[in-house]
Amino acid sequence: MEISLTEEKYSLIQNSLLDFNLKSIEALWDGHGGLEFEFEPEISDLEIQNNLEETLIEIIEVAGIIWNLNIKIVSSTDLEILLEFTESRNLSEIGDITFENSDFLSADVFNYILIHHGLNIDECECIVSYAQTGYSIGDTTSDFYFSSEGEFTSQGNFSFVVINDEDQIDITGEELEKIVGRVVHNYIIDKCSMRLSYFDYNFDFMDEHLNDISLTLSPITITLKKLE
Repeated sequence: MEISLTEEKYSLIQNSLLDFNLKSIEALWDGHGGLEFEFEPEISDLEIQNNLEETLIEIIEVAGIIWNLNIKIVSSTDLEILLEFTESRNLSEIGDITFENSDFLSADVFNYILIHHGLNIDECECIVSYAQTGYSIGDTTSDFYFSSEGEFTSQGNFSFVVINDEDQIDITGEELEKIVGRVVHNYIIDKCSMRLSYFDYNFDFMDEHLNDISLTLSPITITLKKLE
């Protein structure tokens, strides 16, 4: 994507990169329709920071971006500035995904625990903690780990604890991790309305419900140029 700026606004960005050695920018929606910016490193001149934020808001609006955003400065010359935009959002904020009505303890999970541990988790509390990275390419998903289709790969950090009347039992295991990870991954693919080329997510279960998934899209490059 290419966006043209006035010479004044182009120079403002270019000088900010040079004077403050700016490397990256976080743009976060504040929940009231506005954006909050975090600069790395910080910009010490408040007036320059305010002007830069106004210009960045214009760029983001032209680009049509409505999610939280990380902006990395790729390169800068007198002719063009290359920026890498990476969008991210908590999926609980997307209307067509309702965690409250989603049971992630599937029949496969129930059966595995019953067969291998003799536990009926219908009668128990379960606490699941798990981090996983996913890739969405095409319409199929792999069973587990990174595949030729590039679907998803576990990052570990998996814990599955069952609490019954007598004890707290840790039933963490690789096979159970595969089953739970596949359920969550397929749920995201099925329920998310957008076609994703890359996403990563972290999630936690409590009382059989998924509490949180954060999603990150593939980076896009935006080229800034001066208006002719």
